[in-house]
Amino acid sequence: MFDRFSMPQYSHMVTAEMKSRPIPHVFESKIMRPLINLFTEWQPHTMRWYLKQLEAPYQTFNNTSRVGYPTFTRPDDKLAFLRPHISSVCGGDLSRYEDGYIAMNVRCQVDPRGKEREFLFISDDNDVYMKRITSENRLVRTPVGVRTCSRTRLVFNLPEYNLVKQPLDTAIHNVFLRYPAFHHDMFNNRLLPVRGYHICMDVKHFERATAECNRIRAAMLGGVYSKCASLTAALPFAVPTDDWRGARKVFVDRIGGYSDQYASGDSAVAPSQKEILMAIYASFFHKELGYSKDACVQQVALGGDHRLTIRNYGDDNSFDGDKKVVEAFMQYAALFLTVEEEKPPKFLGFVWSTERRKWELPIESYLTKNYLSERAPHTNFRKYPFMGWVEKRKVYQTLGQPIVASKVFPAEDDLMASFGLPWYEILRRADIERQESMRANIELTNPLFTLEKDYMMTPEQRIATGLYTGLKPEDTLPILKAMLSAENFKETNL
Repeated sequence: MFDRFSMPQYSHMVTAEMKSRPIPHVFESKIMRPLINLFTEWQPHTMRWYLKQLEAPYQTFNNTSRVGYPTFTRPDDKLAFLRPHISSVCGGDLSRYEDGYIAMNVRCQVDPRGKEREFLFISDDNDVYMKRITSENRLVRTPVGVRTCSRTRLVFNLPEYNLVKQPLDTAIHNVFLRYPAFHHDMFNNRLLPVRGYHICMDVKHFERATAECNRIRAAMLGGVYSKCASLTAALPFAVPTDDWRGARKVFVDRIGGYSDQYASGDSAVAPSQKEILMAIYASFFHKELGYSKDACVQQVALGGDHRLTIRNYGDDNSFDGDKKVVEAFMQYAALFLTVEEEKPPKFLGFVWSTERRKWELPIESYLTKNYLSERAPHTNFRKYPFMGWVEKRKVYQTLGQPIVASKVFPAEDDLMASFGLPWYEILRRADIERQESMRANIELTNPLFTLEKDYMMTPEQRIATGLYTGLKPEDTLPILKAMLSAENFKETNL
């Protein structure tokens, strides 16, 4: 399929992990100094804005992911498992975790064969070294021959207290999601329209910026939350050696001026990345567009103005407006982050069609999600593969680039029929799976779930998939009170 549609960079690949697993990246903290200074200046304004809007959230927990130190298990009911530890963590007792460590899991993310990246590794001789990984380093043997494997993306398995502090991060994130600059329903075209000169901006190495700013953020939030963040910064990472013959605990040399790649599994990632971009956008509105400091944060959350209209989600940024202002912001953002323009314009997996003036799911997305999917075998769409295929087609039929429905679907039909699996048989089997999922009270037809964007779903939608359990607002309210400092909690209306 990749060869047929002129994507040789994805052909002869397999979803798998390369031979050596990287260790977390470290870097000199001073390279982030301009951003740290800006974030320290603007974070109090951002906090004042969201603290008064906090609401106790419905907190969901994914039952398929593993709990960290000290148990490293995958409990059948994560909420029942967690309950005995909530009161001690909220009381500030973290002694259970002080001798702990952060384990490394991975995502096997599709990456073109020609893409090269630099990673850190550790040898059996305790030599920490940088290596540039080429397509040759990603070759693996499979039953059908040698193939190029996926990009290894580290997922940090933090100790159990990360789940206890999560309701505060969820509550903060929910405030951002109420505003048009940060909430985007791509499936129903409910997001700020593109009207002017348009750029999509990608942030490279955002995990480095996140690491430095999050420690500042946690100290400002105070309470038990700050205590949790301080412990996380002090814990070692448990990593395998490059030949998998041993494992090591590695510490970041913070005294020597080094910082680390921020843990992708930390509950702070989603809200803090919006807070970092908020500081950059708000300071630009203050310095270049003449808004007062007090007005900047709210104006950015509302989506900016006609000169610079903002759509942000983590490292994904789309903005349009006056060409001079748009280009000036791109240059301004580069003072603090490593940024580059996305060509063609891309946002949350969609590409902007200048011809049709709409966001569309690209052909590349359909093919990689079908044939190089990250979904693990135990997740629901692996249990119900035919239903998953049919649901994907429904989404791409209406939201995909025209070539997906006009050319890709017929090509798939012909190919599958040649293997004795015509599309009508796939539909029949999908219907059987749909009935099975209904009997199990599992709802898998949400487009966000279909496209592996569970993180953008509401708590109710997550619960319906059968993969999540949750704490109700009356249970998360006392957690918020414990996590925040007394002074910050007084700023809320809780």
